[in-house]
Amino acid sequence: NHTVAYDTEGQEYDNHNFNSGQFNIFRMWNYTYWPIGRANSYLANHDQLVELHGDNWTNLDRFKGECLFQRAYWTFFGINAFGEIPLVLDEFPEGSPKPNSTYQELYDQVIADCNEIINNNLLPNWQVFDGTANEGRATVGAAKTLLGKVYLTRATSPVGQPGDFAQAATTLKNVIDTEGY
Repeated sequence: NHTVAYDTEGQEYDNHNFNSGQFNIFRMWNYTYWPIGRANSYLANHDQLVELHGDNWTNLDRFKGECLFQRAYWTFFGINAFGEIPLVLDEFPEGSPKPNSTYQELYDQVIADCNEIINNNLLPNWQVFDGTANEGRATVGAAKTLLGKVYLTRATSPVGQPGDFAQAATTLKNVIDTEGY
């Protein structure tokens, strides 16, 4: 409840008046795309890194999984915060504005990224990590949980698919049964 005269932007939020000129909305938009851009940068160079350094750098596939997770997570965040947003899959997007993608395109990409992680064992189970040095790292359980949330959210969206609720239940039950939580 922002009542101080200098906090006009806070008063606008309280009244549910949002616009792209508000600093926090601008910052939220940028915070959505910065990790996506960084993830895309790694993903664009992953195969070359494996070719050049695969014998010495043993975590390259895990890094790929973490980047796919970040791209999926922040795209899903963007959908929930802004609706139909541009789907950015290139390493360094050109400076001109990108058109918004459809909900279907956005959900399909998030699901594809999560499935790539899960189906190719790109992330470990959380129990593999020792101590606090790896706290906050993405795990296969996190990818499965995100995938389940995506199915639940898509089920109630205009592009919901038959079976989304069942797919969410199956995916989330798998997390409970196999990930040690």
